Amino acid sequence: MYQTPSLDPDGAPTGSIEEGTYHTEEYEKNYIANLIKDTTKKRMTMEEFKKKREKDFEEIFGGDEADERKMREYRKQLDKEREAKLKGSGSSNSKKDKKKKKKKKKKK
Repeated sequence: MYQTPSLDPDGAPTGSIEEGTYHTEEYEKNYIANLIKDTTKKRMTMEEFKKKREKDFEEIFGGDEADERKMREYRKQLDKEREAKLKGSGSSNSKKDKKKKKKKKKKK
């Protein structure tokens, strides 16, 4: 059967949020020791972080020159594709034109 949790004299169940105990004493000691150990580490200043982040962005995305170069290459590729499509559509139009001319000649 279902058992109800034990209650303290104030009415809060043991190990509850109201009591404030979530973990064992061993866990709490390890947690506090880790917090103290972390405070002794040297951390980056904001300026160091900004420089590192800027460097990382340049490595990942490239600088402005790289972006411009990529954009020019991409534009050339698009221009070539557009020219190829326009030439392709021009040949189909010429076939239609030829058919129209033949029909006109037959009518005359």
